Amino acid sequence: MLQDAIFVESSKELLMFDYKEENIKNDLGGYTTTKKPGKNNLEATSIYIELKDNRMYALEYFEWKDGSAYWHDGFAISGSEKLELINGKLLYEKNGISYFASIPRLKSGMVTESNLIGYEDQADKITGAVNYPFDSDRQRGYVFYRVDIRKDVWLGCNILNYTHYSNPFRIPYSETEQNNLMFSDSLRQHYANFATKAYREANE
Repeated sequence: MLQDAIFVESSKELLMFDYKEENIKNDLGGYTTTKKPGKNNLEATSIYIELKDNRMYALEYFEWKDGSAYWHDGFAISGSEKLELINGKLLYEKNGISYFASIPRLKSGMVTESNLIGYEDQADKITGAVNYPFDSDRQRGYVFYRVDIRKDVWLGCNILNYTHYSNPFRIPYSETEQNNLMFSDSLRQHYANFATKAYREANE
């Protein structure tokens, strides 16, 4: 599917679900606040692959560097252009053996979300749950999809929202990836831009 790739770009970010803030004195005599990673850190990587016939594919890869997905975590991927799901897998190791598994509830389409004041909104997203066996190591996974870019599109973006819970108790219970948690400390976001061939040629 990717044999005619003409350009590849990637973006990586460490999503810290717990951290400490430190004030560091800068050259101007003031202080800059930085975040120091804690014990729960997920590395998110977005990779864009553009093909010569104006097609584009993307891969969202995530890996727990510290900590793990204890219960049902969830994710939602949205973009400035329509996204077409191809596949995805969860990967992990246990007792020195590598395993892969299907992503629970992996799907693409309109998602109904409840906002903070109880109203429901709909958005077109790729969603899924993240769950691994207890005592598993190297917990990671990926989602592979097509970005349906129009011929007049020069720039775009995709957003990975990842929700991580430290316990399984939630009242009322709902599927993690269906929740709208934009103002919750359980959510971290990876935002990645892409540029098309038309944009690069116009800016050479």
